[in-house]
Amino acid sequence: NGGKSWTLVHDFEGDKIISVKVSPRDPNRIFVSHKHNGSNWKIHRTDDGGDNWQNISLSMSESDFNSNKAIYLDVDGINPDRVYALLLGTQDGYQIFNSQDAGNTWQNLTTATLNDEHVVSLAHQRGTNGGVYLGTTRAVYYREDSMNDWELFNSGLPLITPAIFLQSDYCG
Repeated sequence: NGGKSWTLVHDFEGDKIISVKVSPRDPNRIFVSHKHNGSNWKIHRTDDGGDNWQNISLSMSESDFNSNKAIYLDVDGINPDRVYALLLGTQDGYQIFNSQDAGNTWQNLTTATLNDEHVVSLAHQRGTNGGVYLGTTRAVYYREDSMNDWELFNSGLPLITPAIFLQSDYCG
C-alpha cells in the first residue's frame, strides 16, 4: 500500500538490525544481519517471508577466526541463493564473502588488493557473472566470477573517491 501501514515481520529480540536485503527474484527470501549482544553479530535468512528464520552466520573457521561482524549484505539479482556479506573483523580487517547456497556455506573473496582498505559498502550488479562492487573510504573496486582479483573501478572518477553507499541504478 505504498508504505501507508507496516507489519512486524520479526523483531530479533530487540537486536540492532544492521542490513536487510530482499531477493529481487524471490520476495519471500530475506537476509538480515544484526548485532545480537555485545560483539556477537549474526546473519539470518527466511525463505517464507519471515515466518521462520535460520541462522546462516559464518563459522569461525569460515571467516579465518575473524570476529564475524556482518555489517552489509547484498543478494544476487538473478539467483536468490547467492548472497554477499561484508564482515568487519578484528584479526584481518574487512572481508567480503560470497555464498552460492543461500548462506549454508561461505567463500572468502578477500584478496591482498583490499589490504589497508576500509570497505564500507557493497553492491551486486544484476546481469553480470557475479559482478560486485566494493566501496571503500578511498575508492571503488569491482570483481566478477571470471576474475581472480579485485580491480580498481575508477575510470572518470577523482583520484580519491569515498564510496560510503553504493547502489545500482536500473531505472536509468
